[in-house]
Amino acid sequence: MELLIVMVILSSLLALSGSFSVDYVDKTRAQVEVISAYGLIKESGMLAFTSGKEVVMKFSGADLKIMIGEDVRKRVNFEYLQFDLQTLIFNQNGMLDKHEIFVDVRDVPSTLDLRLLTGSIPVFADQKRG
Repeated sequence: MELLIVMVILSSLLALSGSFSVDYVDKTRAQVEVISAYGLIKESGMLAFTSGKEVVMKFSGADLKIMIGEDVRKRVNFEYLQFDLQTLIFNQNGMLDKHEIFVDVRDVPSTLDLRLLTGSIPVFADQKRG
């Protein structure tokens, strides 16, 4: 009888920890997609600079298209990110036309701040901490 009680308790704990593990894995995968999106934005800026041509990033739902003119250079489909219809444009010097993009990360509205990628926020190495 005691063994049965122990097995019920252990199976209950396993069921609880299993659902937490799945949620943790989903959160981690979503974070990886956010980092990937930042990387693609940075990569597109470099592509614009090195090619000397305007690069357009079109976000729609879970899809992203990176284009030079009508030529689609890359297509990405995200699993955990959802975008409203938005466009980022890098000029031929690699400068971005916006400083933020709106996204739902696992159905939670968020904003990706692009100012650090574009150098719009000054970063000082010798700031005093206090």
